[in-house]
Amino acid sequence: MTSSVFAFFGFPFRYYACWWSFSRLGSTTLVLVYFFVAGAGGGFLGWLLGRAANLHPTSSLAADGIFYGLAGAIALRADFGPRKRRSPTDRTDPVLQDVRSILGFAVTWVEKALDDLTEMKAGNWLNRMTDENLSEQANAIQSRIKGRSDVPAKAKKQMRERLVSSLESLGSANGAEARGDIVWFCAEYYSTSHIPRLESRLRPQSRRVSTTA
Repeated sequence: MTSSVFAFFGFPFRYYACWWSFSRLGSTTLVLVYFFVAGAGGGFLGWLLGRAANLHPTSSLAADGIFYGLAGAIALRADFGPRKRRSPTDRTDPVLQDVRSILGFAVTWVEKALDDLTEMKAGNWLNRMTDENLSEQANAIQSRIKGRSDVPAKAKKQMRERLVSSLESLGSANGAEARGDIVWFCAEYYSTSHIPRLESRLRPQSRRVSTTA
């Protein structure tokens, strides 16, 4: 239970808001899988750590369980990312290393699955928009990128030029290709930046088919 509580705080709130805004059922299912892996797995890892070190912080089994859960949650989160090769002087219990690596891989897989699901759902949602609604989404996202301090100015300029070019091509002979570029741009930004979907201020309509003379 302790490890599950800390698992909830393993992701910022906007991650959950983003995932749920695009897929309530799919994201809820995967989040429950994450809680099971990070909660039960982290608790088991903490118990292994306590048993290996023969630690009994208190005289209460319940209180010891809280410490074990906390230790397991910390150890599990610390192992995310590429696995480091063991050095000759590394005396960490191989069993603990393997368990931590497997659990870390499982949690990372769930997070990637949530992001992939978000990108797929975002793409389907954006594809159903009219050109006008899609342009509004792209401009709103571009405004967010413009205000970000962690994106280099050169990258901002390149993204803006590409987006403007695609927006100008909507309704032309290359309109389908331009729509695909804009949909991909917006869907990828939603999934990588983890922002909840921006509801359009324009009235939702079915997608219009553009024709040229």
